[in-house]
Amino acid sequence: MQKERIGYIDIVRGLAIILMVMGHMDFGYQFDYYIHAFHMPVWFFISGWFQKNNHLGFQNVKRKIHKLIIPYFIWGFLQYPVWILFNRSANNKLEPLMNLFWENTNLLMPIAGALWFLTCLFFTELIFAFIQNKFKNKINKTAAVFIMIITGFSLPHYFQIRLPWAIDVSFVTVGFMAIGYYLKTYFNNEHVKRFFNLSIIEIIVLGIINSASIFVNGYVNLRTGSYSCYFLFWINAILAIVVFWNACRIVDHKCSKCFLVTEIKFIGRYSMIYLVLNQLLVLIGNRILYRLQIGNIAVVLMVKAIFVLLIMVILHRIALIFNLRRLSWMIGK
Repeated sequence: MQKERIGYIDIVRGLAIILMVMGHMDFGYQFDYYIHAFHMPVWFFISGWFQKNNHLGFQNVKRKIHKLIIPYFIWGFLQYPVWILFNRSANNKLEPLMNLFWENTNLLMPIAGALWFLTCLFFTELIFAFIQNKFKNKINKTAAVFIMIITGFSLPHYFQIRLPWAIDVSFVTVGFMAIGYYLKTYFNNEHVKRFFNLSIIEIIVLGIINSASIFVNGYVNLRTGSYSCYFLFWINAILAIVVFWNACRIVDHKCSKCFLVTEIKFIGRYSMIYLVLNQLLVLIGNRILYRLQIGNIAVVLMVKAIFVLLIMVILHRIALIFNLRRLSWMIGK
């Protein structure tokens, strides 16, 4: 039986995917600066919200491999020949393929650079499950999460060390997973409920404060291990998640049947396809844009917006194809 989906959470996922595609399409440094403060943390928060089976048994690990690691390799290998086609003059054509097996946060990855998220989520879930199983006391669990977070920040920041398959990022994102998990656990608590039932005015005010705070902090990018002021990074990400979550809840309540909202929910539901294939289409769009040689910035942004719309339409059709039972294994279903 298919589980009933929560509409506003699919909206959160869908909007996060749209922001990701726009970021890959490059709408300017300020836009990139803003969305990187929260659009990846929100995914780990949601994953924590839905964490139920925290066992580290063979069957659970096998399920996670099927859901995340198999699609990682499938789409990495499938898009590698396309990378070769577009980079025939590259000196080391094997480097992107090697990065697929090792440092996938490196900018030299086969077209689907966003695949780093899959390995990162895989290890985040394993680390979180290990903490949940190893430590029975809540204080010890919290301390273990804090140790992971500090380690994840310190490795790239102080020691200039990046771990394979975005494991160092997993040390950080386990914190967002833990926050999502425990907020869901105590969701019946009146204070927690209030946290997720803000009014429109409260959302606007908190959103303005959060936006200002994001630009006070330096550049943030989980993939590259850039957090700037670590305290502000966490405050900004958590506030943005609260704003994002509450805004999507209100949108779902007010206009859940609207075509645009329904489409965003679809994107959130089939987010894997959008994640693994968007950069291939973005690459083609950027090549076309380059050949057009448009000098006016406003026109460039308008054309990019049209390309994003076309990419989402194409990926919608592809998602319908891969939802077929005989192909769903390729997207972890």
